Amino acid sequence: MIRKILYGIVGSVFFLIVGLIVGLIVGSFIGGNFMMDFEFAGNRGYEATGIIGAMVGGPMGAIAGIIIGVSFASRNVRNQ
Repeated sequence: MIRKILYGIVGSVFFLIVGLIVGLIVGSFIGGNFMMDFEFAGNRGYEATGIIGAMVGGPMGAIAGIIIGVSFASRNVRNQ
């Protein structure tokens, strides 16, 4: 049980960071090429969509990290 919790937390933190970075890059790419007049939180273009990409990518990465971490811990317990 402790192993599942620990792997879930570690996976969540790791994939949260990865999701933030990937969301920021993808959002900036979309805003810089396709949405140059878009405004959000006082920013325009790639800055605005980069913020939205990070806000979406972070939680998605954290949820994916929890799922992957817990399933990895369960798989390791069965193999022993």
